[in-house]
Amino acid sequence: MFDTGSTNAWILNVKTPLSGGAKAEFSFDESKSSTYKAVSPKQGAEITFGSGSLSGYFVTDTMTLGSCSSEKKNNKIEIKNQKFGSIDK
Repeated sequence: MFDTGSTNAWILNVKTPLSGGAKAEFSFDESKSSTYKAVSPKQGAEITFGSGSLSGYFVTDTMTLGSCSSEKKNNKIEIKNQKFGSIDK
């Protein structure tokens, strides 16, 4: 889901515990990425919204929007070295 009112992109980290036994779908797993880099020095952030809050840290990776299928390369946008927040809480 895109939040156009935010200045940063935030993506749920696969390691983040969710309430009620929920499972994270389409979450970020840095162990499966060959282009992931932690921002150094570590940059943490905490944001409060009207409906709740989140916290995490910033990383960079190649971000792909659109089809995840390698067969449909024309149907996606790839952004290299994109900085975003990895949500851990």
